[in-house]
Amino acid sequence: MSVTVKDGVKLGCGMFIVLPIIILIISIIAITFFASFHDTVKANSSNLPILSPAQYTSDNFPYKNVVLNDAGYGSNGIDAIGELTNNSGKNFNAASFVMSLYDKDDRLLGSNYIILNNFTNGQTKTFNTIILDTDYKSVAKYKIQFENGY
Repeated sequence: MSVTVKDGVKLGCGMFIVLPIIILIISIIAITFFASFHDTVKANSSNLPILSPAQYTSDNFPYKNVVLNDAGYGSNGIDAIGELTNNSGKNFNAASFVMSLYDKDDRLLGSNYIILNNFTNGQTKTFNTIILDTDYKSVAKYKIQFENGY
């Protein structure tokens, strides 16, 4: 079986299997390459102020093991990795959070969303988000806030 695409070029079914594998291999190589150049800044959430939304406190969604890395994509950026736990008493098909980074004078440096799918009560999940146009050396503190979920 083959599939005809633009200008009569035919692709065998094998291409639909091989192409994703090639993309996966290239992605792994790129991630490994960029990871080797990252400078790591560990931020301990217990030492940083946590500003929580009214509906859900930090006790409902505690976070830990947060690490900020220089994203290294040729411009300022931060790759943030950590763990969030759902202690809200609710199960979520999808839960969204906002991670915000601040300098020593409490000025917002940047923020981005964290989306966790199938986040059940009592579960701890790893998150990863990239915050662009932010110099990780300027970050003095951060907060992670629950936005919404369903």
